[in-house]
Amino acid sequence: MAQQPSYGTWIRVNKLVMFSALFLVCLILAFIFHNPYLRAGCLILSLPFLYISSILTYITYQFSSRGGNLQFNIHDVIRKNISIEAGNRVLDIGTGSGALLIHLAQTTPTAQFVGIDSWGRDWQYSQEQCEQNADIECVAEYTKFVRASASSLPFEDNSFDRVVSCLTFHEVKDEPEKDRLLGEALRILKKGGKFVFIDLFADTSVFGTQEQLLGTLKNQGILQPVFMDLGQEIPIPKLLLSSKILGNAMILTGQK
Repeated sequence: MAQQPSYGTWIRVNKLVMFSALFLVCLILAFIFHNPYLRAGCLILSLPFLYISSILTYITYQFSSRGGNLQFNIHDVIRKNISIEAGNRVLDIGTGSGALLIHLAQTTPTAQFVGIDSWGRDWQYSQEQCEQNADIECVAEYTKFVRASASSLPFEDNSFDRVVSCLTFHEVKDEPEKDRLLGEALRILKKGGKFVFIDLFADTSVFGTQEQLLGTLKNQGILQPVFMDLGQEIPIPKLLLSSKILGNAMILTGQK
């Protein structure tokens, strides 16, 4: 049987395991204690853990390829909005498990693809996992993965023809000013180059106002940037339209 790539989902598995374990502990204690008040207290205490673990399980199912396949569908929005030509250099900021970059590489094997990520301990991803996935998907020859932060990209100005990023900027811990991350991402884009970013751009507490974002884009010489609501482009389950999940997700496209 052929080896399958491992992409995972955007849900942190360790959190799902932790809340599920806490629910089970409370449930077990409720059966161990003979005192009815202690038993009732444990049962009541278990309810929030049950609720959170149930929500995380549902979200994981919706994102996974065995469920709603939402993670692939979001990546596909980027693919449909970025035209990659032969010889282009393409950068994926926050590549995770390499899923988006590999997806793009499969569509245009005559281009060069680079994915960057810090692969922090909070995530179940690694550079080795990306390289293995690329090898399994037969795109290793024209893909490369580099450990780096989105706040300080190790590339010269105007060195990429296309830049993409999916739900990464708001997760970057070493740069609180998220509009600066946009500026850094666009710094390495060539004149005439195109970009597609998906992030929580409608959340003003994270990215500031749209006017501020447009100011950053203007300073980088971006021509006619376009914001689109992700929920208008693909069907998203109502539960995932919460402001804490994808309710503030928008697509940002443009050309330098």
